[in-house]
Amino acid sequence: MDIDVKFDCSGVDWKLVASTLKEVGMGHHEPKLHRKAFENSFVSVFIYQDNRLIGFGRAISDSAYQAAVYLVIMMKTKKLLIALLSLGLAACTQEHKAVTPVTNEKTETLGYELVTKKFVDPEKNITIQYPEMKGYRGEVLQDYMNQSLAKILELYGQNENYSDVTITYEITRMDKDVCSVVFRGKGLFSGSKEFSILKSMNLDTGKSSNEINYGNFVANDAELRKLIGKKAVEQGLVEFFEAEGINLYFKDDTAVFYYMPLDDMADTFIEVPISLDVIEGYINWDFGDMPGS
Repeated sequence: MDIDVKFDCSGVDWKLVASTLKEVGMGHHEPKLHRKAFENSFVSVFIYQDNRLIGFGRAISDSAYQAAVYLVIMMKTKKLLIALLSLGLAACTQEHKAVTPVTNEKTETLGYELVTKKFVDPEKNITIQYPEMKGYRGEVLQDYMNQSLAKILELYGQNENYSDVTITYEITRMDKDVCSVVFRGKGLFSGSKEFSILKSMNLDTGKSSNEINYGNFVANDAELRKLIGKKAVEQGLVEFFEAEGINLYFKDDTAVFYYMPLDDMADTFIEVPISLDVIEGYINWDFGDMPGS
């Protein structure tokens, strides 16, 4: 029995979450509303057995001394109930909300590591955590990729229109071919309008060290958009697909495409995970030459 515990909301079948809550007689809503609740919680926990969702929960907290854990168990196993409860409580700490750690074993295998840097502007109440690469082969290539990883500062830390910004990051894929980092947070635009932040930086660590984005990754935009729309509807994320700018990040053997709906009232990004095997005919793995070559 292969048990996998995840603390992020990507790839979750929100239709299953909604139907399960309805089955057990708990409060239930539309799938997209459950997704918003989990994504805005202090911590969310999902347990999978052999890639099948069998348990999930979320916790809210004031980050000081009060927390509440909400649990749903889809499997009558006492040990699983206790494990999920313990994980949920343990996760209700600010330390857990920090960056996903990279093990020494993995660092030694890859030959590089990512360490956390912090940008703070107390006058504008801005705090941004971002990664810096160390130990990569070739100092020039490493510097080039670190410039890419620090672009989040230019966007939100050095723009006079933004204030009260808090951003953390998660490493969603890190191997010899691709390094993918996802930035999430919130901020104020022009001192009044709150907005959600979801940005990603994907790097071609295997060959060119160049950035990987929707534009240079997708070879057939029209067909891939159709597939993204179909998957978004199937997964209960939207009733119909409508998007202009689409971005992506990598998570294991999956590409997660995300966008903000074309609705002035929308404040939650739609994230659509699709297996790389499924989109193989629509994508490209050549991201250009190394800088300076």
